[in-house]
Amino acid sequence: MLEVKTYSFQEMCSILNSKTKKSIDAKLKGYKVEFESTGRAPKLTYTIKKINNPFKVFCITELGFNAGTDFNHLQHFMFHFFCDDYFMSMPDERKERMMDNWEYHISRQTIAKYEKQLQEIGAVAKSLTEFKYYFAYKDYISFTDKATYSQAWREYWDMVNSGHCSMEAIAEMRWNYGGVARKQAIYEKNGFWNERIDYLISLFYNRIENELKEK
Repeated sequence: MLEVKTYSFQEMCSILNSKTKKSIDAKLKGYKVEFESTGRAPKLTYTIKKINNPFKVFCITELGFNAGTDFNHLQHFMFHFFCDDYFMSMPDERKERMMDNWEYHISRQTIAKYEKQLQEIGAVAKSLTEFKYYFAYKDYISFTDKATYSQAWREYWDMVNSGHCSMEAIAEMRWNYGGVARKQAIYEKNGFWNERIDYLISLFYNRIENELKEK
């Protein structure tokens, strides 16, 4: 994790996934990190003086997020995702609407992308046993239980097996239940990531405090 201290050239190469001084300098400037460098490679050293956006830098260097990510929205998403178990367990369609209510629109496609990255690095995993069952159509979502979910799909297959096409069976399901039956596995946090998750949350609280001071 990049901190305010002095690093060797090799350490900076590892942290920023770079091979040259030119590449390191460009990334640090792009991340709005204030620094000084002394000497020449391989004995070159970097002194990090200030990290103006520690959340962005942490997400890029430690979590593998792309530098072009909207880190303002990502930070709000992660705060709710890791602090609110109810939000974490919701389908992506509901998460999208909840973020809209907080005036931070993030499409369900982007939410799925964020979650995929968190899965790939091992911060969270989808449960193999716990699911949310619901009916969805456009902006409509209605939660249900496993029995009703299963019944809806039994009725679907009964229609298909009796000669109706798939689209007709789906239309009947929407008519009877308001949407198409879906299930989504609930996310579970990886305990080994607790310290890093706590750090991310602390950055959000620091941001709130700083914004309040400015008002």
